Amino acid sequence: MDRPNVKEIYDSFIKSINESKQTRYTGLEEWLHSSSAGLCMRKHFYSQDKTIILKEGFDADTLRLFRLGDIVHEDIQKAVQEWANSSGKSIYIEKELYIPEFKVRGFIDLAFVSDGTLYDIKTCNAWKFKSLEKGDVGNYALQIGTYGYWFMQHHDIPLKELGLVYYNKDKSLIKTITLPIEETIGQVKEYWNLVNSYIDNNELPPIKLGSAPFYKWECNPKYCKYYDVCGGGLKGSTI
Repeated sequence: MDRPNVKEIYDSFIKSINESKQTRYTGLEEWLHSSSAGLCMRKHFYSQDKTIILKEGFDADTLRLFRLGDIVHEDIQKAVQEWANSSGKSIYIEKELYIPEFKVRGFIDLAFVSDGTLYDIKTCNAWKFKSLEKGDVGNYALQIGTYGYWFMQHHDIPLKELGLVYYNKDKSLIKTITLPIEETIGQVKEYWNLVNSYIDNNELPPIKLGSAPFYKWECNPKYCKYYDVCGGGLKGSTI
């Protein structure tokens, strides 16, 4: 009899958790994902094409990275929930939201409702953590901005802060980056309106860095499940 293999046991466990998480998207495929805000517009276009059959999900290495991020999320959210229970403060944790105007659905990581403050929790390595000193948070600005837009549409409480809470996986440091509200919300509206324009007109977004994809790193089978369907994106383009 073979000895138990811890890696195989853990990978099977994580795969099961990931499959369970995916059920919250079942039957709601017509909605665009807020978590992909600010990323390649082709990703949203392909997500609406029911003829596309994708290969099985991410590899074990990638799922382990995702799981580490989930654990940090859950820990911080649990801490805030306990604080809210004792202080009587109104909060959102994994609050599901819909924005019919943009055909967008998502989940807010964390919000202090009465304070008009929304946060998204992100894990990163030490190199990325250090780069935050430049203030560039990439597509995450539009993700938290999408939540902020929803908040403004559904609450009389003024939106006072949009923030990203970064957890350094290498050194366990935490840093919060706040974003300019008016500018970010403006970018959110521009982005989702353009995405929906392509979808409504059944027009595949042209390959162009800065929109499809937004970043070079997106055109990688490790990060994009539509890599083959798209023909490799930038890497497969002759443009």
